[in-house]
Amino acid sequence: MRLAAGESARVVIELDARAFRYWSTRHGRWVAEPGEYGVHVGSSSRDLPLEQRVHLDLEVPPIPLTADSTLAEWLAHPRGQEIVAKATGEGPSFLTDPAGQPLIAQIPLATLLSMGASHTGQLPPSIDDLLRMADS
Repeated sequence: MRLAAGESARVVIELDARAFRYWSTRHGRWVAEPGEYGVHVGSSSRDLPLEQRVHLDLEVPPIPLTADSTLAEWLAHPRGQEIVAKATGEGPSFLTDPAGQPLIAQIPLATLLSMGASHTGQLPPSIDDLLRMADS
C-alpha cells in the first residue's frame, strides 16, 4: 500500500509465534518463549510512538541436556527428573534431596555424580548413559 504525503490509513500486521523467535545457541535452533513482548511502530528506531503489548502463551522450550548441564537443568527437563531418580537408585540421594538442591543446583550433573561416587564407594552411572536416556 502506498500513501501520499499527509495521507493515513489503518494497517493490520499479523504476527505469529515465529515473528518472536530468536536463534538460541543452547537449543541449536530458533525458539520462541512465553512471556510479554512489546511491538513498537514508528518512522524510525528513534521515533516509536506506537506500542502494543503482546502476551505469548507458549510452552517453555526444554533446554537440550549435555554433559555440562547442571542439576537444575536436568530436574527442569521433561524427562530429566525421572532419569536422575533412576540413576541414584531407590534409596535417598543428595541429588534428589530437596533440602540440598539449592546448594548444588548449579553444579554440572557429571561433577555431582563423581562426587557421589567417591562418597558412596559405588561407580556412578555414566553421564553418556543418562544423556542417551534423555534423548530416547
